[in-house]
Amino acid sequence: MHERSEAPAETGQGVSVGQRRGEWADRARARDGAGLLALGRWRWPTGRALDLTLALLLGLLTVQTRRPYKLRLPYAWDSLLYIRALGHFDPTIHQPQPPGYLLYVATARLLLLRVGDPNRALVWVGILASGVAVAALYLLARLLYDRVTGLVAAGLLLTAVTFWFYGEVAYP
Repeated sequence: MHERSEAPAETGQGVSVGQRRGEWADRARARDGAGLLALGRWRWPTGRALDLTLALLLGLLTVQTRRPYKLRLPYAWDSLLYIRALGHFDPTIHQPQPPGYLLYVATARLLLLRVGDPNRALVWVGILASGVAVAALYLLARLLYDRVTGLVAAGLLLTAVTFWFYGEVAYP
């Protein structure tokens, strides 16, 4: 512990506020390494940071595994209705069919500004939703059970054939 040159006010318990602050700083330096020198050293995340990192990596892995196989043509008649709904959303005339999936169409409209093709926008919504679903399943299983269960559950969902297929077509 370092000595302080100024005499801080007493707290009434025999230990000054300045001494406490010095102890806190010493504990922080011991925990963090050598202060500024420790900034260059990378450490593996632990606890909650590790779980969030794993969830993010699982989500990105899901997106990367879907990218090469995305469907370039509309999958079914419903896909065409969703493509038409990107131009004019009206479930009363079956554009798309009721209930319309407003959030799905709105998200695809946002992506349409970026990708330019209605089918590609709808497919990207499915791909991104697949990544979010795998990450969310990992976090849920981790919360309810443990990290291994979360990884197994997310891995099973990531490689499920039906989940994979519907994540690559313009179909909610």
